Amino acid sequence: MDPHFKETLGLDLFLGKAGSGLVYAAVGFFLLSAIFGIRKAEKQSRLFFISGASALFLTFGCLAALFIREQFAYQYIGSHSAKDLPIAYRIAAVWSGQQGSFLLWAVTSAIFGLLTLRATGKLQRTYVVIYSFFLAALAAILAFETPFGLNPELFANGKWINPGDGAGLSPSLQNYWVIIHPPIMFLGFGSLTVGFAWTIAAMLGGDTKEWVSRFRPWAILSATITGLGLCLGGFWAYETLNWGGFWAWDPVENVSFVPWLFGIASVHGIIVQATRGRWIGSNFLLAGVPFVLFCFGTLMTRSGVLGESSVHSFAQMDRTALKLLLGILVLSLGALAIVWGRYGLRLVKANEPAKEETESMTREGAYQLGVMLLCLIAGTTAVGMSWPFFTGLTGKPAVVEAALYHKVVTWFFIPAMLLTGVAPFLGWKSTSNRLVKSLPTLIGLTLLLSAGFLFYIRSQDWIPKTTIRVIAMDIPATGWVTFLVTFTFFSVIANIWRIIESLKAKPLGWGGFIAHMGVAMLMSGLIISLGLQRHEQAFLERETPSKVLNHSVTVGKMTKPDDLFNRDNQVLVTMQEGKDKYVAEPGLYYLQGNGNEDKAMVWPSIKRGISHDVYLTLHQPVIKVFETEPEVAIGKPFQNEVAKIVLINKIAPVNPRAPDAKFGARLEVTLDGKTTEVSPMLKMGPDGLTPELTPLGTDYFVAVTSLPAGPENPITVQIFLKRPLFPVELFYKPMTFLVFLGTGILTLGGLMAALYRRHRPRPSAGSDLQSSEPIDRKEV
Repeated sequence: MDPHFKETLGLDLFLGKAGSGLVYAAVGFFLLSAIFGIRKAEKQSRLFFISGASALFLTFGCLAALFIREQFAYQYIGSHSAKDLPIAYRIAAVWSGQQGSFLLWAVTSAIFGLLTLRATGKLQRTYVVIYSFFLAALAAILAFETPFGLNPELFANGKWINPGDGAGLSPSLQNYWVIIHPPIMFLGFGSLTVGFAWTIAAMLGGDTKEWVSRFRPWAILSATITGLGLCLGGFWAYETLNWGGFWAWDPVENVSFVPWLFGIASVHGIIVQATRGRWIGSNFLLAGVPFVLFCFGTLMTRSGVLGESSVHSFAQMDRTALKLLLGILVLSLGALAIVWGRYGLRLVKANEPAKEETESMTREGAYQLGVMLLCLIAGTTAVGMSWPFFTGLTGKPAVVEAALYHKVVTWFFIPAMLLTGVAPFLGWKSTSNRLVKSLPTLIGLTLLLSAGFLFYIRSQDWIPKTTIRVIAMDIPATGWVTFLVTFTFFSVIANIWRIIESLKAKPLGWGGFIAHMGVAMLMSGLIISLGLQRHEQAFLERETPSKVLNHSVTVGKMTKPDDLFNRDNQVLVTMQEGKDKYVAEPGLYYLQGNGNEDKAMVWPSIKRGISHDVYLTLHQPVIKVFETEPEVAIGKPFQNEVAKIVLINKIAPVNPRAPDAKFGARLEVTLDGKTTEVSPMLKMGPDGLTPELTPLGTDYFVAVTSLPAGPENPITVQIFLKRPLFPVELFYKPMTFLVFLGTGILTLGGLMAALYRRHRPRPSAGSDLQSSEPIDRKEV
């Protein structure tokens, strides 16, 4: 046994047993917290809740320590880490698989549970009970789907066998975004539990007022973090997945997107309730729905049903763990529906103020329409994301194409963008004079900006001259994109105008306006970069300049030609557009196959610019003419649009038992309009028959890959290129900087709004209860 392995084995076995024990302890602590809460022992309930959360944090610490210490004897660690991984990737590998991601969800949920304990006020006892039941169930899943299981194959004859190394982190995850994106995304997921537990507690506690002001900043923070996580996932996809986009409407992307939309709807509903005292019932629902939908999405992605329908789906969970997850979904959905039906609606009848007569165009009306549009987008997307799951249960999974999402969502997007610009100008009871006075100027500035944008894109020779099918008409892409971004321009200009009008107010009060601007800029970037992108694919020979789009592209050497399996390998590609010349370095290296062909791993090279990015993708070099080797028999030739192969006869050696005997076939091959007779052979060797490459004209080799005995049995043939062809895809992606800028502005605005609306308790006259600071009704 390796002395170092023997020396550290005791500590690492302890860490594994401690981590496993802490998971069971967390289950017990959270159940005790719930039980004591039900028995109204608030102090003990809170203590056990904190203990359960601490157990989860320590569990995460144990697992991270085992990853850092390279303990590949544990199945989860051996499957997701390796010695050559930098320490940052070893830590990120903690959440790279099924068990680790569940642990991360539990940890982030516990973090938000602790952060919000005091903020829940008089609802804390019920809040903790609900939260504890959820975390107990999540910890129970980790008990069955444990990351601390040892590999039984490494224990033989009473001795541990040092595994030496692990399988490593999936190559597609070895990117700096794996360190950043999942923790932020799961912080967003963890924050969804807050809204669910709080709204149930509020309904059971009969609270229709105070919970709104207390929950409001946390709702904004949750939506902000979840939105940031979504955007960072798009950045990751853009930089690594080779298709030149940020968003593909993948089912797993939508699992995050749908709860976020409902979260945004909840934030706007709360504004109305905090200001007007209305929408009590709908806000109870909107606060809890994001959590329920995320539980459903998690069940979809962990069930194993999605399979090839998503690039993000996980393998199927342990059956008991999967049943627990299903139980979480059913119980959370049932609890929300039953409590809302029994208590929520009763509170609405008792507390909802009578609807006042107002003018038709008010801020409440705009918010109502906006929330409805958000829910329609979310509902439509939820149907699309669920379709592969439900059809997959029948054995015939079907995916909703991105083009269909674009066709449907567009018609909700247009009025939604208009509302983000108009609503801040409206009064709560009447149409504000501000809107009447400002609207002509806002429209004029918007049209001026749109005209400038249209003039600019039409002046660029790289902009496509294509059309887009809209309803039953073919519309020029430039015209349709300009039409769509006009609404985002209006939103940006209108919200800047409101900020200027509010300069005397506290800067944090601008958060809502800034967030709206960020959404509009983000949408502008997505629409322009997709709608006006240019794309061309070509097959290039090495060191042979070829024109692709407006560039002369020359594929050169690899940076590490002697080590094709080195992950840092790149291909030097000379790019020239007019006088602008530079070397792009798309990634290309190989993974060693287990008995199969080596697999190429690629990632793009992106030259960023204000007007457009030049996005170059290099795919696996092509050396074979046929993807599937054709079968040829005497009297049964093979023919397709590329080649025709006729088997004339098989060739057998005089002495087939000779150590260097050769077998073969006489073929007539027609390729590139030329017919050639060749006789490719297979040579006998220590490992059996090995194909020999036979020249076929000046550009190809031909080989017989299998040669069964008997004249009637078909043989298989492959034709190889003498010089490999490199499949190249080149994209011009216009104005992608707006996607990044919009994300930053959206996040800033959300954080400002959450901070501005933080709960500021103060004693109310004659009461020990805390109330929130009065809300300035002039603010959004």
